[in-house]
Amino acid sequence: MKYTLFAGAIVCACFFTYFTIKNNTAADYQLASISDPGGFIPTECWFTAGHNWPPSECFQMQVPENHEKLDGRYISFPVVVFRSKSQSRDKAPLLHLGAGGPGAPMYLDSTSTMNEFWRQLDDMSINIGRDLFLIDPRGTGLSSPLLSCGEFVDNELLRFDLNLSLQENMLLVDKDYLKCIDEFLAEGIDLSKYNSFSIAKDINAMRKAAKVDKWVLLGVSYGSTYAQTITELFPETVESMILDSATFPSYKAHQDFVQRTTLPYRKLFNYCDSDPACIDPDTNMENRIWKLVDKLTEQPVFMVLNNPYNKGVISFSLNGNRLISALFEGLYSIELFQELPLVVSDLESRHQERIKPYVMNHIEYMLDRTWGDVSATAHYCFEDKPFIDFQQISNLIEELPEGYIRKSARYFGSWSKYCDRMGINSIAPVLVPSDLVGIPTLFLQGRFDSITPLQVVEKNRSNFTNHSLVTFELSHSILTADECAERLAATFIEKHQLDTDDITCDVLISTN
Repeated sequence: MKYTLFAGAIVCACFFTYFTIKNNTAADYQLASISDPGGFIPTECWFTAGHNWPPSECFQMQVPENHEKLDGRYISFPVVVFRSKSQSRDKAPLLHLGAGGPGAPMYLDSTSTMNEFWRQLDDMSINIGRDLFLIDPRGTGLSSPLLSCGEFVDNELLRFDLNLSLQENMLLVDKDYLKCIDEFLAEGIDLSKYNSFSIAKDINAMRKAAKVDKWVLLGVSYGSTYAQTITELFPETVESMILDSATFPSYKAHQDFVQRTTLPYRKLFNYCDSDPACIDPDTNMENRIWKLVDKLTEQPVFMVLNNPYNKGVISFSLNGNRLISALFEGLYSIELFQELPLVVSDLESRHQERIKPYVMNHIEYMLDRTWGDVSATAHYCFEDKPFIDFQQISNLIEELPEGYIRKSARYFGSWSKYCDRMGINSIAPVLVPSDLVGIPTLFLQGRFDSITPLQVVEKNRSNFTNHSLVTFELSHSILTADECAERLAATFIEKHQLDTDDITCDVLISTN
């Protein structure tokens, strides 16, 4: 569900009897057929490759929706392969497990995005003789079915013009999502099969179909949970892991609930702690932000913005709730901290130019029809909800600061209604990180990350006895923001460790 307060499948009938690629790179892939629908379906790529790009191939990978029922419904997820020019094919490929979320798309149909991806990852893949695989996990992006709630997007566009309270907005959002869930169920989609465990089995099926022995897994944000689940279920298939801004499947919402809930706000209020260039902290920032929230709740700033997905315009009422959402969206990068005093000063004078980029990021997220938001909720229902101590959370809510933070946190338990409607009553296997011990793992972490905090990585890293942790003066998603991170990851992939003499940039490294 997109409004988190904490920050039928179309099976292609065009099967192929053979498929030949230049240099014979994928000729021996297992292809889907009428008799065996599990496998690759070659397809024209969704992007336009430049003349200097590495060789690329695109597929839809067909898998059973329920891996325990091979004679049941089949679904598909997209796969892009960038080929190394190396003649040797004995190195494990690098597999990027998606954009996180869960439910975030990779935008595999965007030429500019794909150009950025292969260039950001080439030193740790195609330049060292390893093919690079990119996917959208089941339920999101270019997958079929895409579990995105169009009802929410349609109605949210209309709601942008209204000054709704938090409660009023959540009631309307609930109505949208319950309708979408009912529609997906009516199509015969088994929502209980959209979770990390099914995705791990999808990856293993793809590995077999591609005749790959082992992967180097790259997990970004929630993709780290996918990597750890794959390693737990199929440890023999993983050579090493790169976990960028990691999440942990065994770390549930009630653990450190107060600290984790208040962390994004503390980052905002103490913005100077996250800005190396800050020399004049405003000790009154917390009061100023809450006064702005109250003022905008009473008198929103009216904005007319371009719709990022068409040529239309959007009437947007920036009230207190939406200000917090826009600021939280900005926490994914370090720039907000550097601009925050100017953003706040502008809004105090009811000027909107400096907040506008953050509002636009928020709008792009809310109106993105390729986000698998219903898939994300199914993940939560299957692998998180059964293990969360809601009574503990209920007790701890009273320890939160009175006002907006405490009020918004009370909506956390409301997700249960979606789980009941989905009919997800089974409980995920408990992931005990026993098989993670021997897997070489590199953690890349921002010291100012409030989405997947450094403290959480430090708390959970003891389960990985063969790992290195490198921290950066950044927020979330390190590989997209720092070239040094890629060089260190490339070294780690080849050596399975990092030494002091490997560090050629201003980072902190800790090994175990």
